[in-house]
Amino acid sequence: MEASVEMSSLLPHTPTVESEPAGELRLQLGVDAAAVIEALHSETAQQLLASLHHGPTTASTLARINDVSLQTVCYHLDNLREADLVHVVDRWYSRKGREMDVYAPTTDRLILEVTPESAHTVTTR
Repeated sequence: MEASVEMSSLLPHTPTVESEPAGELRLQLGVDAAAVIEALHSETAQQLLASLHHGPTTASTLARINDVSLQTVCYHLDNLREADLVHVVDRWYSRKGREMDVYAPTTDRLILEVTPESAHTVTTR
């Protein structure tokens, strides 16, 4: 008699992920800060980034806890990744065996400076 094992029990579902943001991102207002400003122009994007500061998670979990569609979350995560505000720190598997990226913020602090003497430079970490 063979033991029946569900496929989903063979795959990790939501293991603990450790992600330490690397210092701060200090931007001085100018052309180079445009990607960050554009990525954060939406209140939804700001909510998603704030949610990720509570711990790494998947796009589907972000959609559920922020009460927005998965499509909206993916759009904003793409923008936040392009602006180097979030990154993929792990991959988890759903109960159906689908691979899911786990996102976390790249920094623990974002500082936007407005200084006339260096309005077109960016300093990171």
